[in-house]
Amino acid sequence: EHNVAVRGLAQERGLSLNKRWGQHFCLDQNLLDFIVRTADPGPGDVVLEIGPGLGHLTRVLSPACGRVVAVEIDRGLAAVLCERLADLRNVTLVESDVLAAGERLNPKVIDAVQSALAASPGAGLLVVSNLPYAVAATAILALLESGLPIARMVVMMQKEVAERMGSAPGDPAYGLTSVLVQAKAGVHLRRRVPPEVFWPRPRVASEIVLITPRADAMKGEEYRKLKALAKLLFQHR
Repeated sequence: EHNVAVRGLAQERGLSLNKRWGQHFCLDQNLLDFIVRTADPGPGDVVLEIGPGLGHLTRVLSPACGRVVAVEIDRGLAAVLCERLADLRNVTLVESDVLAAGERLNPKVIDAVQSALAASPGAGLLVVSNLPYAVAATAILALLESGLPIARMVVMMQKEVAERMGSAPGDPAYGLTSVLVQAKAGVHLRRRVPPEVFWPRPRVASEIVLITPRADAMKGEEYRKLKALAKLLFQHR
């Protein structure tokens, strides 16, 4: 039923999803509720959502937190979102790529989040997203490196990427992403998600992941040296 409704809306608006962005909309209300419960936003918190798509998760987030900053790169989707979310007074839509050159977090996104935090004294910052497959790992690392005061992230991503991110030394999946993310945060795989709950249906399973930035996160020159060395080493596994 959800699939038919979303497909109908996409056809009605002439939306054609861009495969290179890895857009897959989660339509399962129970899963969306699980994501928000796992994130556990407070009533005044600011939530950053990357790739809101048609706003299904955004509509669950909005009443659960203080403000939502939703970042959507797709111009066609952004236009539909403006209409679908018009009644939600605490949602700010940023039409932008979440990443800037050099795989850094886009300054436009940082500015929007900082403005939301400035308008919400004492608010915590959470990242809650069904991440587009194509940018999931890069976006997570850019967020952890951004300096934003992120309390936790609850994100859905491709299962293989999630397993790589959370793998331990000695695991065949252990690699550059594992080293860099774990230098900044703890990674906890929370729930496997089958392809059937998405439209369009992906070919692979997904995973809901809880990422908690560490109080003793490596940073500054120490982190830069680790990143340079790890990149060099993992070119020659």
